[in-house]
Amino acid sequence: MTTTNRTIAILGMHRSGTSALTGSLEQAGLYIGETNHESGDNLKGNRESRSIMTLHDDLLARNGGAWDQPPVRRPRWNPVHRVLLKSIIQNFESQPIWGFKDPRTLLTSAMWFKFIPHLEIVGIFRHPFLVADSLMRRNDMSAAAALDLWCKYNSKLAWLAANKEPFPMVEFSIRPQDFNDQLQSLVQALQLPNTSLNFFDESLRQQTIPDMPKGTNTKRCLALFASLQEQQTKMASLRLAA
Repeated sequence: MTTTNRTIAILGMHRSGTSALTGSLEQAGLYIGETNHESGDNLKGNRESRSIMTLHDDLLARNGGAWDQPPVRRPRWNPVHRVLLKSIIQNFESQPIWGFKDPRTLLTSAMWFKFIPHLEIVGIFRHPFLVADSLMRRNDMSAAAALDLWCKYNSKLAWLAANKEPFPMVEFSIRPQDFNDQLQSLVQALQLPNTSLNFFDESLRQQTIPDMPKGTNTKRCLALFASLQEQQTKMASLRLAA
């Protein structure tokens, strides 16, 4: 399937600032269609398309997994899932530039690239301890399970960073002003029309990094987090040199 418009996938782990990023890009002029603007655990809504989220949830379930239990192997897309994905994409054909956000896309991205070869990526990541703490409070996860899930999602993001064309990444665990600066640079890089952004509310984000029990997951996640920071810096340098 070939489309002529620009499509941007906002990719990041749950509880990693994907909603803040998506809302900011929407404010900057990125069309995201009808999304959830109200959520019990997110005062400004998660900015997710219900049709995309439902597609991904069903796809993961039919492959023996879920958002919090990623399938061991790459999900196998049934014909019905392909038809649904094609229908979703066709709904945006009239938009010159559109985007979508669903953390589950990190687990299902291969088929998106098959349907949209020119798919652009914007990545976002957050300190593993902050994400784990949020999941522990929201979903009653253990620290080990939350950190393991962080690693599974962010290893997908790291793989895309290493194997796809360079794409911008932002970090959500840094100081609010630094995050806002990254947003401004991102909006310019994406050539979106509006640079007056005020969607991000720093009061809604936890900033103090909590302690976590020492263990294998802790070391593995911190190493991956450092790798993502390095990849972010490398990609920024490549864009400046282009």
